[in-house]
Amino acid sequence: MLKALVETFGVWVVAHPDSIRTFRLWRDLGEHLCIENMDHRKPIGRSADELEMVFKELPRAKLCFDIGHAHEMDRSMSMAYEILKRFRDRIVQIHASEVSDKCEHRAFSASSAAAFARLSPFLPREATIILETVVPKTEAQEQMAKAQQIFENADWPAGVTG
Repeated sequence: MLKALVETFGVWVVAHPDSIRTFRLWRDLGEHLCIENMDHRKPIGRSADELEMVFKELPRAKLCFDIGHAHEMDRSMSMAYEILKRFRDRIVQIHASEVSDKCEHRAFSASSAAAFARLSPFLPREATIILETVVPKTEAQEQMAKAQQIFENADWPAGVTG
């Protein structure tokens, strides 16, 4: 069924690596499969080394880089930088939000905004950014504006301007 959706609509299927039990069943999705990096609750997909193991099994898969998960795993963002260094060319989607120590998605804090902005120049600008900030509707525009500030230094492809 997922393959039919991919073939019909050309969508990406985002999967948590711990939910994949049999890799061969997922290989047919090819480059339409996006593996998301995980938070501390998951047994795999949290670090560049763990993602490497998954990408060896799914060599055409892309990466959904969840910058909030990376921040929750390591507030210094060293692990996030390593993921970007090794898999930047696979990133097609970025999930962005503050992720608490209890793994709850919420609005950007000053700390997460500063950490994400430091990594912004290493993010591929052509990737779609999906805000996962959980805020009241009245604060949605504020979060959009903050995200634009945070990610304004993402790497634009040659010839593209903001």
